[in-house]
Formats: sequence, C-alpha cells, structure tokens
Amino acid sequence: RSKSPKGDLDDLMKIAMFRMETLKRPIESAVVAEQDRGDLLEAYRKVGVNGVELWDIYATKEAGPQGRDRAKQSIAFLAAGYPFEDLKDGKTLDAVIFYDKIPVVGKMLYPHRRFMPMALLGVIALAVVAFLARKKE
Repeated sequence: RSKSPKGDLDDLMKIAMFRMETLKRPIESAVVAEQDRGDLLEAYRKVGVNGVELWDIYATKEAGPQGRDRAKQSIAFLAAGYPFEDLKDGKTLDAVIFYDKIPVVGKMLYPHRRFMPMALLGVIALAVVAFLARKKE
C-alpha cells in the first residue's frame, strides 16, 4: 500500500466504500474526516478494514481523545494477533489490556481466561492439601 498522495486517495476511497457498503453508513459520514485521515490510513494499512471498523467503534466524537486512544490500542492488539471479534467489545478489550500487562505470559494466558478462576481454585486447593499433609508429619 502506497504512501504517495495518489495512494492515500486510493486508500481513503477504499475506506469510504467499506464504511458505506459494509457498515451501512451514509456517504456524509463514510468520508474520512480530515482530523482522522492519518490515523485511519495507518490503521487501514496496518490491519485492513478491520482496523477501520475498530476505529469507528471507539473513536467517536462522544468518546473524545480517550476513544481515539482505545481505538489505537485495539488496532495495535489486532496487529499483535488478538482476535478481532474480542476487540470489538469494550469489556473484552479491557481484558486484553489487563492480560497484555502480564509480562511474558499475558498473551498466552488470554485465550484461556475463562478457565483462570477454576485453575486458580485448583492451585489453592493443592496448596491447602500440601500444607495439611506437611502439618501431619
């Protein structure tokens, strides 16, 4: 994907067409706003139309700068390999952010997050059994 002015125009047209056809936005809101062009072009070039969709979910006028930051975070996580569907939901995005902060193993733990409470309970149970067995000796 080109970074020339013609390449920018081509990509901006593709983004607008995606917004109109797939996201069913009217042409007035499908056209990329000037203040969003750089970020949206970067998102589109990094992860394709999924980046555009994530941008549109989080970077709303109501959300302001925090929404733009969340959009950029979600796009970075998509580029890092996290599932697109997970990143579309704000609560799940919060979970991704939490697990990503765990050094080294966070990304490996994230897919198994539903089993973490049960695994933690198992570890605690084993620790109690080991403690009681040691106390009897």
